[in-house]
Amino acid sequence: MRSSTRLLALAAFAALLGFPSRVSAAGKWFDNLFVIIMENTDLSTATGLSYMGKLTKRPDARLYTNYQCVARPSQPNYIGMVYGSTFGVTDDNYVDVTGANLFDLLEAKGISWKLYAENWPGDCSDKETTGIYAYARKHNPAIIMNSVRTNATRCAKIVHADQLAADLASPATFPSVAFYIPNQWNDGHNFGIGVGDIWMSSFIPKTLPSLPASTLTLITFDEPGKNSADTTPIYTLAIGAKVKAGTDAAAYNHYSFLKTVEENWALGNVGRGDVTAVPLAGLA
Repeated sequence: MRSSTRLLALAAFAALLGFPSRVSAAGKWFDNLFVIIMENTDLSTATGLSYMGKLTKRPDARLYTNYQCVARPSQPNYIGMVYGSTFGVTDDNYVDVTGANLFDLLEAKGISWKLYAENWPGDCSDKETTGIYAYARKHNPAIIMNSVRTNATRCAKIVHADQLAADLASPATFPSVAFYIPNQWNDGHNFGIGVGDIWMSSFIPKTLPSLPASTLTLITFDEPGKNSADTTPIYTLAIGAKVKAGTDAAAYNHYSFLKTVEENWALGNVGRGDVTAVPLAGLA
């Protein structure tokens, strides 16, 4: 049985049996991961913003100054972060991605995950959008994965962002791996990253103190602005108690994110761009 097929089978079997996932699983560098994905902004623009620039000066923050997207436009980057390739996607149109992915790797190891999406319509919705200011399917890497979308148990791990506060209030409900997807207003997609910076200046101070002490928070963007070269770095910032503060100029991309998660929990790989990717340095 091929490795990817075996992973899918293990994940499906775990879901079928209701296999318990560890809420906080000890990892190589961190025990919990909280990922926030913003939109369409290059590194220099983001660091020049009032709040995002301020975040880079934290004594527990590391800024990756040569972290790049893997494709254009938005959707293939969200796919790449959990799939290790773009699946050949070159647009933001509806797509159903098949094959092993990060969620399979996590579940095969019994490691819990959730995706918190602002304005999420619920019920495993396959809607492409809920309005110009709101949720967009193309920004939801979990629902794009066929093996998640077609399995009610797995799809239930995609929740409305309003659930985050309640989950943080109980150690039994906050997952080891959490994706947070702002709506298209707050992520800077529709009204510019200045709006996103204002949102973040409210969201980060009220959220980070509630995260488990062992959490690595990673703030990144899907791609640089539309007028930027494809190789223009995007703002990617790691925040955590063990993080080595400062800047890191090594070359990384979204496959490096996937590689980092895989190595942190010894998950194996999905056999694509993650195999040769370099994990993020300075996390402990």
